Amino acid sequence: MRDPGRYAAGVSADGGGGCLGDRQPVYWFTVSAQTKLWMDRCLALPAYGNDPFAGKRIAIALTYGGQDPFDSGCVNALRTFQDAYRYTGSTLVGMVYGSAMEAGEILKNRAVMKAAQDLGKELVIGAAPS
Repeated sequence: MRDPGRYAAGVSADGGGGCLGDRQPVYWFTVSAQTKLWMDRCLALPAYGNDPFAGKRIAIALTYGGQDPFDSGCVNALRTFQDAYRYTGSTLVGMVYGSAMEAGEILKNRAVMKAAQDLGKELVIGAAPS
């Protein structure tokens, strides 16, 4: 890894709030190659004396094509995030996911958008909204 500080700084760029929101589409039944590369590099940071995920509160938002989170790969991506963030000592506050086949379609799904808004509030405020 050429510059481990670059990745640690990116994870720590939350202003000291201790939280990180990650939103991703599902590609080929799991996280994208770019996301996997970022995760691989960040998961190596403790070997360089940086542990930017320890104690962080994490929220995940995913979109996927199809109607079933199991046959679309959404569940695989969710498990990837669960396992990775558990390994880093982070707290996974929650996950929200929904199906969309066209650009902007997820915005029309009021239930998913409400769940994402509530999850964002829980991540930042530290308690589920009432």
